[in-house]
Amino acid sequence: MQNLNYPGFKTLLAKYNSSGFTILAVPCNQFGAQAPCSSQCESAYLFHKMGLPVGSFPTFDKADVNGPMTIEPFVVAKNHAKGHDTGFDVAWNYEKFVMDSDGKPVGRFASDADPLSAEPLIRKLLGLPIN
Repeated sequence: MQNLNYPGFKTLLAKYNSSGFTILAVPCNQFGAQAPCSSQCESAYLFHKMGLPVGSFPTFDKADVNGPMTIEPFVVAKNHAKGHDTGFDVAWNYEKFVMDSDGKPVGRFASDADPLSAEPLIRKLLGLPIN
């Protein structure tokens, strides 16, 4: 089964990057040890899977998104983002948070949700008509 996140993210970037939209990627090895390599290696792998040049959007060092070592942006996002009904913790890789331009979490989408399902919210945040 193909990971629907890669084409969805790529589509959103192509459509909205020039309007101020970007993706912030944080590799995490807390889910089935699926990100065992270095931060640099995991970042390069992500861009390879998306068919995009390295550096097309910001990627960060590997980090914990659950538990006592959770990095602060995920503490804030999990406490305030709406739209998720599986509990507080990030459930699996590719869970998506939509943040406004001030960094406030305004949406949360499960890992198996197509990134394009966030498109109406993204358009609203960018001040574009919602189709």
